[in-house]
Amino acid sequence: DGKKAAVVMERFAMHDLLQGYFPVDISSRMIDIATSNFTIAHQNATIETFLEDFEAGNIARVTYYLRRRYQRDNFILFLGTTIGNLSDSHRLLVNFRESMIESDFLLIGLALYNKRGNPLEGYDEKIIYEWLWTIPNKLGIKKEDADIELSFNKEKLQIEYKLVFKRNWSKIIGGQVLKIERGQRILIAVSRKFTRDEVLKMLGGAGFKILEIFSNKQQDYGLVLC
Repeated sequence: DGKKAAVVMERFAMHDLLQGYFPVDISSRMIDIATSNFTIAHQNATIETFLEDFEAGNIARVTYYLRRRYQRDNFILFLGTTIGNLSDSHRLLVNFRESMIESDFLLIGLALYNKRGNPLEGYDEKIIYEWLWTIPNKLGIKKEDADIELSFNKEKLQIEYKLVFKRNWSKIIGGQVLKIERGQRILIAVSRKFTRDEVLKMLGGAGFKILEIFSNKQQDYGLVLC
């Protein structure tokens, strides 16, 4: 929503290094929200927006344009814990790497696994369940048909939300009959947590040089500068 970027950019502004803010997202609504929040903190910043799907491919067109126009290296922010919510995090990281040159930087945020903490803390929230119900509802699956179950997969180190059916359900979709039996579980969302070794392997495997790894006091959130 632009708020994290505004905080990070405050440090650049202190050293007179803030050139501009250039959000890239598949959602025009999120771009509007991000630019609005960022402008509150940095009213005089140069802003250009780009409607792109960085999961589908690299954004080299955008980064090349910005580098040529402003004659500065790119500092890419990918904060929050989005990298752990993707089905193919490696592909996304490669998309970023292909969009960068040697002098560019990437600051990426991710959830860290702390075996002493409660991995489910913050995930058992009403707003999350309401969001997760949007797609089942569009398919015609109602709350009387199924429940959403929250659990932590210790083998994969990931939060899992599963749709657990309370009764038999069926619907014709695309000319085919889809049948789901009572008791069947369907994985509908994941949020991975990473160990330090996994962070090194994941980013190194995508071709990044890791400069620094930062973590909070709870050791459950990290920032990696590449």
